[in-house]
Amino acid sequence: MKTILAVKNENTDKPSIHIQGFIGSSWFFEGNTDKGIKNILDSLGDKEEIDVVINSNGGDVFQGIAIGNLLKANKAKINIIINGLAASAASIIAMAGDSIKIFPNAQLMIHRASTWAEGNVDVFRQTADQLESIDKSVKASYKNRFNGSDEELDELLIAEKFMDAESALNYGLVDEIIDEIQVDPLEDGDDEEDIDAVLNQVSEEREKKMAAFTAAIEKAFG
Repeated sequence: MKTILAVKNENTDKPSIHIQGFIGSSWFFEGNTDKGIKNILDSLGDKEEIDVVINSNGGDVFQGIAIGNLLKANKAKINIIINGLAASAASIIAMAGDSIKIFPNAQLMIHRASTWAEGNVDVFRQTADQLESIDKSVKASYKNRFNGSDEELDELLIAEKFMDAESALNYGLVDEIIDEIQVDPLEDGDDEEDIDAVLNQVSEEREKKMAAFTAAIEKAFG
């Protein structure tokens, strides 16, 4: 999925932020981050309402939590619109909405935290403890909206549950299934223009990361 973080109609009473693709960043890639969202929110100033359109397969759980908390802290009414997929960390962001709407053919997916580890038995025990702690934070993101029991929520997380629109509505994780709503689409060329305007530091940050990585390789292997 192509990664895009863009803002549309920023000079209107109800602008829209589009979050598409990877949540977080890596050595080589800058995705949708809390820094980028904060830059957008700061640039918008005081608004009564903001639409946040999500189509993402997730990524970094802590970035998802941070982005969600930034949206929650904003004074505007946050309208989440899931127009494709809100999975993993993106589903955590979705829970930040004052209202959460989903198209009838879109999906919501939740799961327990996962990671990679290498080392001895002590490392794996510590990693397991860390994952259990993260699971508590993940679960807290859904708990206020989920209308079932804690055990049922645990079962969905363990099952890495993909939910269609009707299932997500029945569980209370969305408020409304929508079929007719005006969502200003991202057009060809919009993403590059908006990212340059909102995240103009991306290329510079990537170059810094590549330079640091190259220096580390040269130091290690000569």
